[in-house]
Amino acid sequence: MRTYIILFSLIAVAVILYIVKTQVDNRLSNEVSLQLEDVIHEIEYEDDVEIFFEDVHVNSLAMSMKVSNLEITVENTDIIMMEELTIGMSHKEILNFLKTKEFNKLESFDVEIKQPSIEFERYDYYSDRKKTTEIQLADYISIDFNGLLTQNMVDNFIEGRLPRLDQVLSIEAKGVNIEEYADAMEIKDTYEGRAVIVGTKSDFGCTFEFLPSTKQMKITNLFQKNEYGNSSIDILSEYKGTKVDNFSIKDITITSGGGFDFNNTKVELPVTDYSGYVGFILNDFNHNLNYSMKGDILNIEYLPKEEEDHMFLNNTNFNYDVSINDFGVEIPNAMIREIKNEVSSFLPELEDNVFHINLFESNMEYDEGMFVGNLNLDNSLCNINAEFEIEVTSNDAWFKKCEIEISEMLSRSFIKDVINGIFIYYEDDVYRNLPKNDDGDLLISISGNSNELRLKLRRGYLDL
Repeated sequence: MRTYIILFSLIAVAVILYIVKTQVDNRLSNEVSLQLEDVIHEIEYEDDVEIFFEDVHVNSLAMSMKVSNLEITVENTDIIMMEELTIGMSHKEILNFLKTKEFNKLESFDVEIKQPSIEFERYDYYSDRKKTTEIQLADYISIDFNGLLTQNMVDNFIEGRLPRLDQVLSIEAKGVNIEEYADAMEIKDTYEGRAVIVGTKSDFGCTFEFLPSTKQMKITNLFQKNEYGNSSIDILSEYKGTKVDNFSIKDITITSGGGFDFNNTKVELPVTDYSGYVGFILNDFNHNLNYSMKGDILNIEYLPKEEEDHMFLNNTNFNYDVSINDFGVEIPNAMIREIKNEVSSFLPELEDNVFHINLFESNMEYDEGMFVGNLNLDNSLCNINAEFEIEVTSNDAWFKKCEIEISEMLSRSFIKDVINGIFIYYEDDVYRNLPKNDDGDLLISISGNSNELRLKLRRGYLDL
């Protein structure tokens, strides 16, 4: 029985607090609405703007103010619209800033915007007349700031002194429609033809951290995400100095990864010379990147050449993996005719004029002057497998290994014409003299330094 009494009492207190809070919020909202109208009248009188809002709601507990159906008209033409604008800070601070356009101290806050859009006038590309264009910027935008800004800190920064306190800013935009931007700006329509742009809503975001406590700057989770997949980048750098004029970055690290499945999406781009379109058929794309570089990066152009070369060659390393599946290129008939006339008449017939890349996989690594990698390319005409190992110095590059194997050729005559065309200035019929294995697969091996490369033949070498 005692437990029930305690529980009932707690519920009763919670209900009373909710009712009191609601009444306080409603009273504050009405007062703030009137104050905001007065401030807006002053702003409209001083600046060439008109501001309209439908409602204001103040949350006394969360220290936030929400404005509904906000419209800002600039110079009687451009309109900024928001379904909701929520600012996570005291309503007194907001009103004071709007009145004075100054602030003494700005602590951590957040901003949320629902359905932001803009409406503006611009000249029509075809008629040269003004037209009204509206763009839905996003479904939702959020801005989150953790740190402390004072007027003194801003003044110091203008004078070239960096902040001494950690500052973190996060921005996220959901439901950004790239195709709507393209439509509004008439990017899709050109005099050459119509370029089909993949139209889907995407989310974007990033977090920027300026950390004097650890002498680091970070851009983390710089991402794009949509129904096809996602990709992200993280950038970390260390710096030294307390002023802009002695600020320098000591090192930078970039990591990126992601994957997209475009589900057989087709993108068409106009080709002026052929009065047609090249179509790209997209499916799976995946990648991963790790990159780092050390040294005085911002002042690299002022370094002596030896130091610049050392930074690039010895203080840089990266690892990159990429894979593409079921990628196709639809080639116009006019382009195919030119390939047959200029490259080889033995170009095989492609189904529906589509050149397919069934699989492309590659890994590349660079570390302290050594560049190594491999690739596997399975396409409509042949299979290509390659491996390379290159030692890079400030003067040249030494090809320790560069081996290419071409197999499952749909037309040996076409491959022959392509290879002989590549080496046309060195020797006639190079294809015939290249090594081949027992299956008839073509073996290409290049070695030597970059100034004295040579191609391995069945008997001897060909200097390139």
